[in-house]
Amino acid sequence: MAFNYQHQPLASHRSIRLFTLFASRDRKAATQGSLVEVNLDSNPPFEALSYVWGGPDPISTVTVITQCANGNRTKSTLQVTPNCLSALQTLRYRSKPRMLWIDAICIDQTSTAEKNQQVPLMAEIYGKARQVLVWLNPGNQDQKRVLETGRLFGYVGWLHRMRLLRLYEKDEETDSRMPKETRLVTACEKWVDSKCQKLGDSFNAAFMNAYFQRVWTVQEIAMAHNIRVHYGAANASWPDFVASGLFAVKRGGFAKNQEAEIDVFRDLDTHWNLLNALESHFVLPDIYGVEALYDRHKKGNILRKYTDGTANLALIKSRGLNATEAKDKAYSMLWAFPESSNGIDPLRCVDYNKPIDVIFTEYTTAIFIKTKGSPTQFYMINSTSRNPNLPSWVPDWEKRTSMSYFLWTSQLMNFQAANEYSRENNLEVDGRILRISGVEQSKMKALIRLSEEARQRNVTEGGPEELMEGLIDTAEVIRGVIHVSRTIIGCENKESLESFHRVIHSQKHLHNLGPEDQIEFDGKLSEVEVSRRLNISIGLLRLRVFDKLSFLMDESTFPKDLVRTVLEEFLPKGEIDKITYDTEQLPNLAPFFAIIAALSPYIDIYRFLYVALLDHRDKDFFITDKGNIGVAFQGLKNNEVVAIWRGCPSPVIVRGVEVNGKDMYLLHGPAYVDGIMNGESWVENEDDLRVFELT
Repeated sequence: MAFNYQHQPLASHRSIRLFTLFASRDRKAATQGSLVEVNLDSNPPFEALSYVWGGPDPISTVTVITQCANGNRTKSTLQVTPNCLSALQTLRYRSKPRMLWIDAICIDQTSTAEKNQQVPLMAEIYGKARQVLVWLNPGNQDQKRVLETGRLFGYVGWLHRMRLLRLYEKDEETDSRMPKETRLVTACEKWVDSKCQKLGDSFNAAFMNAYFQRVWTVQEIAMAHNIRVHYGAANASWPDFVASGLFAVKRGGFAKNQEAEIDVFRDLDTHWNLLNALESHFVLPDIYGVEALYDRHKKGNILRKYTDGTANLALIKSRGLNATEAKDKAYSMLWAFPESSNGIDPLRCVDYNKPIDVIFTEYTTAIFIKTKGSPTQFYMINSTSRNPNLPSWVPDWEKRTSMSYFLWTSQLMNFQAANEYSRENNLEVDGRILRISGVEQSKMKALIRLSEEARQRNVTEGGPEELMEGLIDTAEVIRGVIHVSRTIIGCENKESLESFHRVIHSQKHLHNLGPEDQIEFDGKLSEVEVSRRLNISIGLLRLRVFDKLSFLMDESTFPKDLVRTVLEEFLPKGEIDKITYDTEQLPNLAPFFAIIAALSPYIDIYRFLYVALLDHRDKDFFITDKGNIGVAFQGLKNNEVVAIWRGCPSPVIVRGVEVNGKDMYLLHGPAYVDGIMNGESWVENEDDLRVFELT
């Protein structure tokens, strides 16, 4: 009779357990092995399994055989997840044992004290392993197609090494390092692309595997010196797997196949999650990283083979990954902090009994120290949905980052609100207080926001009526911003529209007023022609048409002559006659949307409203007391402060509070504020800066 296995206490803080997986010729035979304690400093020979636990059902067990002092052998069972068991059954040898380190087996998962002691060793464990075995469970994929996919990984790697495959689109950086576009190279690329499409779901599933959505697996790849990827019964080297992923993303592959089948607007979050997961796991390095992977003379782990900044990027991307235990969002990233880093000792003292706000504060402080005060963490703050116990300047690492959030904040980091010479900041962290110098640029005078009902509408998956309601809400907000900027601030019409055009498209970083953004907005041919004739961008063209028609939203009758006067500015007479006729055939629509429906073959205001809704339904628009139009994440309040800090590319929104009789600030988050994004409001003499204390 087998009993539940009981882990014995480890002898020292440098001790680990290794699992000897017994051989079997029958894949379905019971999985058996034995545990032995070793000292990590003795450099024992072993391999480390990198996998995701997966769900606990159905209950699965391995048999642990223990040699007793009297020579007898006892059997006991240890519960593991089905995914762990599937990996062991696939990876065990047919005729010899295999020495493995597996977290679920080698760490006593019932002991918080042991986890506190073992977690700090995990980066070193994966770094000292002779080989890291990445397990990607193929699930219900056809086994023959899985094996063929594994062979394709090898073919892609070989073609890349022979310089017969281009993993990147040609640009200035890659030009000198890419194979020339010969007939043979083109033929090889077509062959690989055809194989990717033929294998379809099997090829895609390898890169969309749940493995790449987990935060713990990042360090297991980063610290490894030698990786073998096991995709079911197929396997490939890490460089060949990376080359295949790069070809798929950069040159077509699964990204193209997926988008061919799914409406791009309905699949943006899926596509974002996929890219974020692969980038965080070092599957999509730049061309220098790929070359380093194949360079046998370049020693060190995967992280050291990639370019500088890779660890910092992984820190940021990790927020979009999953962890069963929220505290692991911090502890799983200890590998990114060198032993020589001073000031991060509190984080290294792993303690799962600490409150999560303490752990996240220590983690954020450690990142500030490692990155020498990089303001990146400020761009992860969204005060509307976060743990209320956290200091306002500490991101809630438990919350996953959405695609729209990351894209918008990434664009904000391209500006120079504090001037180029002030990009280096002088922030100071003192427990839960952060101090940073900067200027108070202005205060909010007016807010324009979507209703809560409008924010909750599922416009990407809902029906036409729900989408139309969302577009009406968006039109009202845009009209409100234009109205307030003119009546309260006194902006001229042209200035107001151009400023708001830059704000509404701040997510796309489009600040030109010419027609160059036609590809970005996927303009119609007639629309491109009109924008060129007027020498304005498509975005501004749509906004100007919208502005001239927006007063019709409240009209119950359709004023033909007024519409003709509006459209004469943009279209030839014959086209205006057709639009006027078309609108008369749509009596059941409000005049504003009747015109949009009729005008859309020429100028697609519908698309403009849709993109604006998707980009900004989680944000509020505002106008400052100095006349600047801006946008920031929702939850803003009047009289909040627009500040510019040393080292921060864009402005931030802060709220004044009194703490124990002392004036301090709460950080709301980053903002786009038109007119101050490139140093226009920065002080000439930095002695004039003031210190902001954040709590």
